[in-house]
Amino acid sequence: MSNERKENRLEKIVLPDRFVQWDEVITLNDYAGKTRVGVLKPEKRKYPPVIMVHGFSSASQIWGFLASELKKHGFEIYAIDLPGHGNSDAPEDVIYDFSLFNHYLDLLYEEIGENKVAIAGHSMGGAIVMNYVYKRLEKITGLILFSTALKFWQRIPVFVSRLIPNDFLQMSKERLLRLFYNLWRTQNEEQWMLDYIVEISMATPPYVLKSTYEEIILKWDGFDIAPKIRRPAIVGVGTMDIVTPPSLVRTVAQALPFGVFRHFTKSSHHVLIDKPMELSRYVLAFAPAIFNLYPDL
Repeated sequence: MSNERKENRLEKIVLPDRFVQWDEVITLNDYAGKTRVGVLKPEKRKYPPVIMVHGFSSASQIWGFLASELKKHGFEIYAIDLPGHGNSDAPEDVIYDFSLFNHYLDLLYEEIGENKVAIAGHSMGGAIVMNYVYKRLEKITGLILFSTALKFWQRIPVFVSRLIPNDFLQMSKERLLRLFYNLWRTQNEEQWMLDYIVEISMATPPYVLKSTYEEIILKWDGFDIAPKIRRPAIVGVGTMDIVTPPSLVRTVAQALPFGVFRHFTKSSHHVLIDKPMELSRYVLAFAPAIFNLYPDL
């Protein structure tokens, strides 16, 4: 491959900060390049910092509505664009797996500079969060999980995903995304919501999609891990979610020793967008448990 073609393939869509204006943007730099983190800081902080981890083919902006609501109530938010996603770098010579994401979450934890933080995950981000907390339990005071699972549906075999040319996937990605997202669109979701989700998803290059699918979606198995995560956790899902159905997400809450569960009516997989105020109230209701159940942490 020529240098010119490789540079072209590495070009990424730059996401504008629609609907959320970060108070600050920080970057974490290591072997997978620069990773971007959007920060929201309230006038008076009431709780430990919260790290937010997005899902498959997504970015930090997916948290924008909920993060803005939580800021009003004294939450300090650190929403990360995982390596390869959003406005973070996307080198082709790395594997987008748990160890890479754990490493950058460690860098973010060090950047925050506090003994304990809470951590939130949506969809695939919930798997990344549970994997991280299991390995770094001493750093975490509580979990917030939406639309995630202990094991994801594995509809596309690895050999099929590897046969799909990157150029074709890049060229057809927007059409495929719109078709896919329309399958679980609810009556609450307006056209701008679909456009917003597609815009965020377009920033993830095909080779990152393939790698995260193979290394995270196909390999994740949290059934043995979840019972060992002895931290308070709130778990939620939309009632019309067909990607991670409520029955699947309820299993997460049941497996976690201190998990509580709630579903949100007439909401799909992107509950973060169509139910941010309800989610904010849910988080607030259990905030004392998430942050104070273990006062000696």
